[in-house]
Amino acid sequence: MSERKSLLLYTEFYEEFQQLSDEEAGQVIKALFLEELGENPASPTGAAGLLFSILKRILHKDREKYKSVCERNRENGKKGGRPRKSEVSASSSQKTEKPKKAEKETEKEKEKEKEKESLSPLSPREENSFERFWNAYPRKTAKARAREAWRKLRPDEALTEKILRGLEESKGWENWQIENGRYIPSPSQWLENERWEDRPPEVRKSLMEELAFFDVPERL
Repeated sequence: MSERKSLLLYTEFYEEFQQLSDEEAGQVIKALFLEELGENPASPTGAAGLLFSILKRILHKDREKYKSVCERNRENGKKGGRPRKSEVSASSSQKTEKPKKAEKETEKEKEKEKEKESLSPLSPREENSFERFWNAYPRKTAKARAREAWRKLRPDEALTEKILRGLEESKGWENWQIENGRYIPSPSQWLENERWEDRPPEVRKSLMEELAFFDVPERL
């Protein structure tokens, strides 16, 4: 049984859950709980089974990271945890507050500039490049979210061409063509995860092996 007392579900898989019936979604959730409890449940069938196999891999990665964090905390505890204030070196305690404040102000100004840039609308060139991407992408879902992802990227001409080349390559891959493209990621997810950098998958023998190609997000 896992030491954790919680089960994480990531919102980026909401669209995949939406494609399942309520019964299938319930089967996936139940199987995930049993997996976390160490019960080794039988995998659901069909589309529910495909989604469960992906989430199961993520669950195992999360579990290993949780164990690693717990072990690190135990080791730190044996060493006495964080140093006490009285043990802080004289050199660090002698630092003046003014430089610190100046550094903080500079960091705040940089953050404000980044936030201001991310909130500004797309320029005509950026809007045109986004429309090129949108027209080329085979799955037309959540255009507003896709535009927001494009706005965060704000790709120049070189990156735009790289993204479009990666998209054309991905469109020819087998996992984009099974079940009429059912497992093509949403355009916003594809952009946010920089999937144009993906390499072509090797030829697989079965649909279950196909799932090995899907990215597993790095989580803590």
